[in-house]
Amino acid sequence: MRTTLNNIHHYLLQLNLFSLILCSSLFITLNTFLLSRIVAFFDIAVNGPKFESMSQEFILVVVAAPIVETFIFQILIFELLLMVVGKSRKGIALFMSAFLFGLSHYYSWIYVVSASLTGLVLGYVYIIVVEKKISPLWTVWSVPFVHSLVNLYVFLLSYINH
Repeated sequence: MRTTLNNIHHYLLQLNLFSLILCSSLFITLNTFLLSRIVAFFDIAVNGPKFESMSQEFILVVVAAPIVETFIFQILIFELLLMVVGKSRKGIALFMSAFLFGLSHYYSWIYVVSASLTGLVLGYVYIIVVEKKISPLWTVWSVPFVHSLVNLYVFLLSYINH
């Protein structure tokens, strides 16, 4: 199992930034889609956040939240956890920050599960981008960009379904 994870990690490190952003966005989107089908099949109440207008929702969900949440969960909390558990235990810091990211989306238990999985991928993208040692600008903005793409998908899907 560890060898498989190491191989995946090595493969992701070899991807260019565009491919990494595309793959991670597609992976999260697929996860979101599959969970939405499970929710629909079992008729589970999700109860996401409520907004006053479509433009307010777009600005908050697609623009503001990815920037703020990335700074809080994938950078600040993750880096603080790394200082506590040690740099060699990135996995523990990653899982803890992803779980906290999920809990911050506590609209329902299924929302927490979905957001935790999303937080796991976003946090891992942050780890990969830091390890790739590309420009500080892309290190900071790649994760919110992935997050924005995913939230844009969810935003569009919510209006298509209504």
